[in-house]
Amino acid sequence: MSDLNIYFGGSISGGREYVNRYEVFCDHLQQYGDILTEHVADPSLDSTGEDLSKKEVYERDMRLLDEADLFIADVSTPSLGVGYEVRYAEGKDIPSVVLYHEGSDHSLSGLIRGNPDVDVLRYNESDDIFDEIDSFVSEVQDK
Repeated sequence: MSDLNIYFGGSISGGREYVNRYEVFCDHLQQYGDILTEHVADPSLDSTGEDLSKKEVYERDMRLLDEADLFIADVSTPSLGVGYEVRYAEGKDIPSVVLYHEGSDHSLSGLIRGNPDVDVLRYNESDDIFDEIDSFVSEVQDK
């Protein structure tokens, strides 16, 4: 598998404090294929969300998850939507990994930490985990 469809998840309405990191992660992931959810890393998007109805957001995101070859999400900011995406990806057997900033003001959910099917990559600076992300993507590509 060469070019991948990558679904990147990150908090929008839950807070945009990590949007700069989302942008760094998406920029790094572009070498592997298409980021289906580039809007998540758009610094002009605030916590009020996009100019779409809630139904349109749901339908688009579920369609994009169904198209994804892999799922990566930053879970440093609590987000019901990202939690939903994590579970959806797990249910569809989409290879998944979540990223968690060690300096987050929020603790990581026990449902994420305790789930044996969800790998958590912890980082201090965004580029701390590029090697681990690259290894995860390589494993997906080799399947």
